[in-house]
Amino acid sequence: MELKPKTTSGWIPGVLPRELASGAARAILLFGPDQGGIFEFARLAAGTDQRERMDVKSTEPADIMASLGSGSLFGGANTVILDGAADAQLKKIEAVLAAPFADGARLIVIAGDLKASSKLRKLFQSGKDLLGVPLYTLRAGEIQSFAAQHFKAQGLGLEQDARQGLSERLSGDRALAARACEVVALHAIGHGRKSVTLADVRAVLDTVDEDGMTAPFDHAVSGNPAAAAKALHIRLTSGENFVGMLRIFASRAFRMRDMLTSGLSASEAVEKARPPVFWSEKAAMKQMISGLSLSKIDRILRMIDRAEHQVIEQGISPDAALGSMIVQIAHHKSWKDAA
Repeated sequence: MELKPKTTSGWIPGVLPRELASGAARAILLFGPDQGGIFEFARLAAGTDQRERMDVKSTEPADIMASLGSGSLFGGANTVILDGAADAQLKKIEAVLAAPFADGARLIVIAGDLKASSKLRKLFQSGKDLLGVPLYTLRAGEIQSFAAQHFKAQGLGLEQDARQGLSERLSGDRALAARACEVVALHAIGHGRKSVTLADVRAVLDTVDEDGMTAPFDHAVSGNPAAAAKALHIRLTSGENFVGMLRIFASRAFRMRDMLTSGLSASEAVEKARPPVFWSEKAAMKQMISGLSLSKIDRILRMIDRAEHQVIEQGISPDAALGSMIVQIAHHKSWKDAA
């Protein structure tokens, strides 16, 4: 079966929808233009059991079947997240679905914006224990409602001019919008306010602190591993929460992804970005995104997700997990783009 867009439009990143809860379907297809939301809900649907990410184009069906057909070494079920799916991989995915799954195992397939005529989409509409999940970007009015719900959960109101300010500055990408709202909420709470004001929105979304939380990530994307590692060490030793840092890194990455999907040159994408890129960092942002591609930024987002999993689920220290991640990102120029 396939969920209706009106069902998924109210989903909030960080909260597992009941439609994706364990046992709802053994295989889920997440597709649509809201790639940030897709990435976030794939992570939530994967749960806390052992999970593997595989690129569907470069992975053999037998390897996927082997993971889904065996139990986790840690006592749970294996979940496999397949990235980069499209109609061209239909036969491969059909072969995987025809194989037996271990009890509780789940396959999560991530695709782009599939047309109604897509054979892959139709497979999940009609197949047994299969679920298609369309995720479309939020419209201006939906962004305001989304933000209001987020702030309400934090015990905050949302002033009318701040509502308008958010809809002007945020894209319809749920994950990016949620992370931006998190930081705006922290700013309002830090100033002792009971409601989010336009001043909070402007302070967070119209300016960038170059010595702030994004510095390790920006140095890494710029290809400077030494500066990235140093900036990360300073922030971790000063008591910064690693989860907050990872969310801000992800927000930064999603913002860059938004620019890359515009189809514009690096310079034009930065100039036309919403929310606007602050003037003092435009040159640096143009340089950063000019060296990136969609496959690279998606790989970076997977690395951020994996680092959080390593710390929370595997007990690896934040220093080690984030340190390894940031150095790997700094060498992204040597990565080969996915075919």
